[in-house]
Amino acid sequence: MGTKLTGVASAVESQWIVGRVKADVKALNNWEGYWIDGERNTSTSDFVWTDGYTTGNSALDSSNAEFSYKDHLWTEDENCLIAAKFPNSQTINDVSCNNAIGVWGAVCGYQLN
Repeated sequence: MGTKLTGVASAVESQWIVGRVKADVKALNNWEGYWIDGERNTSTSDFVWTDGYTTGNSALDSSNAEFSYKDHLWTEDENCLIAAKFPNSQTINDVSCNNAIGVWGAVCGYQLN
């Protein structure tokens, strides 16, 4: 069975992931989390799922996701995603694809048949 970095189809799904992460990683700080699938299309600024099975983008709504496009120093593009702990109810953050600070692991999955 091949697994891959998985996308997140809904806010409920990302909330479940972050709940599991917070239960497993007691030292998790705000803005930290686990890699999930999602790659920013730099020509449109939209994220696309590359896992081959995630559809829909309701999880990426601003009520559930925060996109800053650049890191806090404005030196790196943030074109990848993590399911993250936030000080509010959001659960998805864009992060640099080249920097794993605050990333504790990855969320992998596979398509059910």
